[in-house]
Amino acid sequence: GISKSYECLLHTCKELFQQSPSFRSSFPYSGYEIIRKKEFTLVFDCGEISPRYLPGHGHCDALSYELSMEGKPVLVNSGTYQYEKGPWRDYFRSTSAHNTVMIGEREQSQFWAQFRIARRIHHVKRDFYHHDGIDFIRGSYKTYFNATHTRYIGEVEKGVLLVLDQVQSFEHEKVQSFIHIHPEAAVREDGIIHIANSGMEMKIYPIFADEVILRKGWYSSAFNKKEENTHVVITKKPHVKFFGYLL
Repeated sequence: GISKSYECLLHTCKELFQQSPSFRSSFPYSGYEIIRKKEFTLVFDCGEISPRYLPGHGHCDALSYELSMEGKPVLVNSGTYQYEKGPWRDYFRSTSAHNTVMIGEREQSQFWAQFRIARRIHHVKRDFYHHDGIDFIRGSYKTYFNATHTRYIGEVEKGVLLVLDQVQSFEHEKVQSFIHIHPEAAVREDGIIHIANSGMEMKIYPIFADEVILRKGWYSSAFNKKEENTHVVITKKPHVKFFGYLL
């Protein structure tokens, strides 16, 4: 809470340098892609775990995303909470604390202590894929143990998003997709996940899911603050090539 707000920085930049920002949807160096529509904004992380020269701040968040509706966060990654070594630091850096896929109950990258990364994701790629009249953002990477995760995100019709995952690993390994929901939202599950927050409603329809469960987790909006929230765990059916969900 000690830094200047972005509104203050933008105002100063305009006043001193006559520079104002313009919207961009693609950031090739960091690997972020943005889908912004009237109904929602989605930010998709298709990049490396961190800058190569500063890996200590990296999380296992490859191919995760965040989604807001009318400017309010709805689907969120879990945050940071603290820098001190211990179980909370480990939890908030973990794969399962992000809106992404976990393969064989192993992390995407290997952490040592609170600010070290050993073997990490590699062969990180990002491109745009067109199929059956739909434009997708496609990201992929290999885990430190050489499993491959590819994710496609696209708007299949107005206001409806498809998140589709493909995993190449050992056949027997469990593959799970995590979806973290903002603490202010109410959540229920009856085969479909229903999310409601301040008059806004969203439904999540799992695709090729062997199991769908709700669990309790934690969300941190700032250092040393954490709130209990709900997250969805979707387990992939064995022997299917793709799984995922509609939003």
